[in-house]
Amino acid sequence: MHVCVSGRRRGRAPRPRTPILEQKEIPPLELPDSSEDLLVPNEELLNAVSIYEVLRNFSTVLRLSPFRFEDFCATHMSLLKAILREEDNSNTTFGPADLKDSVNSTLFFIDGMTWPEVLRSFCESDKEYHHVLPYLETDEYPYGPLESKVRVLQFLVDLFLTTNIARDELMSDGVMQYDDHCRVCHRLGDLLCCETCSAVYHLECVKPPLEAVPEDEWQCEVCVAHKVPGVTDCVMEVQKNKPYIRLEPIGYDRHQRKYWFLNRRIIVEEDGQCDGKRTWYYSTRPQLEELMELLDQEYWEADLYAGLEEIKEEVVAHMDITHDLTKKASSSRSYLSALNGKTTCTAITVRMAQASTRPSNVKIKEMCANVVNMCVYVLDRGFVIMHLSSLYPNSLLPTLQPLLCSLLFKSDPALKTQMNNFFKLGQEGKYRVYQNQYSTNLLALNKHQHREDYDKRRHLSHKFSLTTAAEFKWNGNIHGSRSITVGTLRLNIIQLETSVPGPFMHPNWALTVTHPPSQVTRDTPWASHR
Repeated sequence: MHVCVSGRRRGRAPRPRTPILEQKEIPPLELPDSSEDLLVPNEELLNAVSIYEVLRNFSTVLRLSPFRFEDFCATHMSLLKAILREEDNSNTTFGPADLKDSVNSTLFFIDGMTWPEVLRSFCESDKEYHHVLPYLETDEYPYGPLESKVRVLQFLVDLFLTTNIARDELMSDGVMQYDDHCRVCHRLGDLLCCETCSAVYHLECVKPPLEAVPEDEWQCEVCVAHKVPGVTDCVMEVQKNKPYIRLEPIGYDRHQRKYWFLNRRIIVEEDGQCDGKRTWYYSTRPQLEELMELLDQEYWEADLYAGLEEIKEEVVAHMDITHDLTKKASSSRSYLSALNGKTTCTAITVRMAQASTRPSNVKIKEMCANVVNMCVYVLDRGFVIMHLSSLYPNSLLPTLQPLLCSLLFKSDPALKTQMNNFFKLGQEGKYRVYQNQYSTNLLALNKHQHREDYDKRRHLSHKFSLTTAAEFKWNGNIHGSRSITVGTLRLNIIQLETSVPGPFMHPNWALTVTHPPSQVTRDTPWASHR
């Protein structure tokens, strides 16, 4: 996985011991079950993470407001716009000279409804991009499988990283280049600098106006709006300082599996380049404890265990943020709370074998019934209040072990189905209310960027009507499922038809309409076309 991040350079994680040279057999290491609280399948997790890390670290040059990994959204359009700006700066044309302005207008008016067609046209413009077309031309992209979206996003990310704006950002070494003009009035003077971005303001231009320079760190309103829980408060220590570096794994276990700390989770990647390699991830504190207990801190995973111990406090803090975000997002039962209980239940079951003081005549059925009750309570409340470590004798464990294992989450289809129906972060649909400050807030762009947009708009206005009276806005939701998109298209087509004055319509127009506009069906060509 290739991820560019910023931070101080850590030492390269040492490889595990080589059993062949030491003439030792490798004892198997079975990892705990993966968390599965993300809506992304494990097979595509690392690909999605690598895309997200580029978007997060280059959000300023991409003009993309921060968002959580669980709320993947608005990425295609921002990447495409950044690439098109680069092509425009290099005077690249996408058609013959007499059609250049028409093509540029299509690129200029790209929005949440038209970007799939613009992306398809862009990929058709160069033979080197044709390998992406199969993903765009099948399954009504972007409503096809997740794999197609990931492949297209990987293509856009790779293309973006070759642009001059990405290269300049990498070569900046993290030095903040502040603007020369106030973001509000675009004038020079004595300016107040934001602590977290390149924006500057006059004291009187700030809302509310300031009489003196603040003694504490001051942030502009755009940066305040960019404070997204789970993103800005979860920047790892190694990422807080630049320059950009490639993130190194925490370490390796005896089977050459890589351990990463990404997006508030510990991710384990199986060794190899094959497509079918497995991936595990762990999102909660009990899962982290369970994972570390399985590692051999004395020999096989000594370096890995030391690396995990070094960052454990930070990992736990980030995992707690994930759990808090999940609880705040929904009042219903959450998957993470139930998963915490399941992991704790497993740990208590293991400890039952290690210490017990009760008589040896305890019935097996009674023991199993107690464990079942505990599991049910865990699913209801998310934590365990029963301590079974001193209830039963060690002599009964060999008989109890298969029965107890059958009661745990992964071995019980009923419990597994129940857990999968619990709330997972991202299901609240926060992407529907996502706002990109670079599109909605004029203060997010500096004077130079505003001037670029103005010049391009002025150039196109010589051939196209770009007045406020001619502006078009989609009436309805432009982000969502296929049915939502079709409904928005249907509504806007009907409104467009009714808004055209009768004298401008063809005399036979009424004869061609075989049904009222309100009865436009899904089979209508323009209603089904994306």
